[in-house]
Amino acid sequence: MSPGTAASANPGLAIKDLENRRHTSTFQPRKLATATRAIMKFTIVTLAVVLPALLASGMAAPASNDALVEKGTEDVGNPSWWDPDPHRPPGGPIAGPIAGPIAGLTAGLTAGPTGGLGIVVMWKKTLTRVTSTMAGYAPSHVGPPSSSLQPNIPAQPPTDLETVLNDEIKEWHFHIYFHQRNASSHHAALELRDAVLRLRRDGAFVAVPLFRVNTEPIGPHPVGSYEIWVPAETFSSVFSYLCMNRGNLSILVHPLTRDQRADHEQRAAWIGPPLPLDLDTLPLRSDDVPLQYPSLKLGYSSTTPPFSLEDRRRLGANIEHLLRNEKEAARAPPRM
Repeated sequence: MSPGTAASANPGLAIKDLENRRHTSTFQPRKLATATRAIMKFTIVTLAVVLPALLASGMAAPASNDALVEKGTEDVGNPSWWDPDPHRPPGGPIAGPIAGPIAGLTAGLTAGPTGGLGIVVMWKKTLTRVTSTMAGYAPSHVGPPSSSLQPNIPAQPPTDLETVLNDEIKEWHFHIYFHQRNASSHHAALELRDAVLRLRRDGAFVAVPLFRVNTEPIGPHPVGSYEIWVPAETFSSVFSYLCMNRGNLSILVHPLTRDQRADHEQRAAWIGPPLPLDLDTLPLRSDDVPLQYPSLKLGYSSTTPPFSLEDRRRLGANIEHLLRNEKEAARAPPRM
């Protein structure tokens, strides 16, 4: 008599046989492997179909200026503002690099029972490549650059002597930042301000802190701050002192020109860690140069006659003569 026949003849034996089958069939590696491959196949095929389409639509360069022009910006339709490689394959900067790995993942599904490891390895390579690609080609700034935000930037740095002298910056601002709710930071900022005033009194340099200390964010400045005006005549002395004695304070250094937005962004420098500025509070351009303290007759208000162009050229020739025996000094090209 076969086991099936015996079980049908004896109900107790049939119940016992079902219990044995339930206990011995809980873990079935072959079925689990089949289910796992099916899930992986569904996931990867979905990625292979959906992800390139998303990348092509979301990462492609803007088709027109309308999507990017805001607040007076212009000339931003050129896709080179966000993708540094104009020879990249179509579909955005990421679609090209991941197309190969996705194809490899799909092909790996047909490798049979031994294809699982290959799929895992290929999937890791895909994630690594996508991550590194995004790190290398994502925009490093929010919004496209614009000619209105980058005024008068020539294709090459100017070398015409008269042009350079006429464009020279004559006045600067130093903005000292402190955390207004941190008593130690606030105290350190006020101590530095007092030291600058004492040194100006003693003739170390000319530097004019504004009468007001901002104990809350104001204008583009995100935390407590105060301003120090410095003319070009003593810029290096003030810069040197603040570099050496700022402690843990952050200091924004920017020129004073008609282009206020660019002065605080493209032309600015930081002593210490930078802080984010709210540039929307600044006008793009002012009608007049924002000169300050004309009674000092320094900076843009200076009445000192400048060197003539011939005096400048003679000075330059003398510098080149003195440096001719300095092995580490680069040589200036001959004058055309």
